[in-house]
Amino acid sequence: MTVHRRGRIVAGMNALRRLMVCTVLGTFATTAVACGSSGDSADLDRSSTMIAYTHEDGSTAPQFHKEYQIVVADGIATLNLGGYGALSGQANPDVTTTKPVDDKVWKKLVDGVGKLPGKSPDNKPCPGAGTASVKITSNGDNIKDVTVSGCDTADDAKKLSTFIAPVESLFDMKTYLGG
Repeated sequence: MTVHRRGRIVAGMNALRRLMVCTVLGTFATTAVACGSSGDSADLDRSSTMIAYTHEDGSTAPQFHKEYQIVVADGIATLNLGGYGALSGQANPDVTTTKPVDDKVWKKLVDGVGKLPGKSPDNKPCPGAGTASVKITSNGDNIKDVTVSGCDTADDAKKLSTFIAPVESLFDMKTYLGG
């Protein structure tokens, strides 16, 4: 009879251990999933998020200089492209066009937010250097605002251009940029 009781006690203890292990593992798995996702990108709602990418060539002769901005808002991407002054309003853009942004492209954008630099790099200014920037707002809150300009910024500039590449691919950029 004593063995039987111990058997029950042992069986009860094993069940309790299994329950505790499952609880700990479940909590760990939930934490790992939550920590593995980017806090920047998790809550970006299409209807309340605006993403703006701006590219300005470095100083070049006017016939070769290009500057453009792509703005994604409410499921639409708008491209404004031109020469000097096209983005500041001093000149009219040569191209203004829009394209719808489907779920696949939106997901790539949202997934890419965490790969953007955390802040604008501190680089020494270079006369004539190009500039690229990404600004993301959601519900009026600034989510990301990164500008890359100056010497030794190729890696950060590449991160910005890689981020916007899914949207750029919607437009005929080779024709627009003369490449």
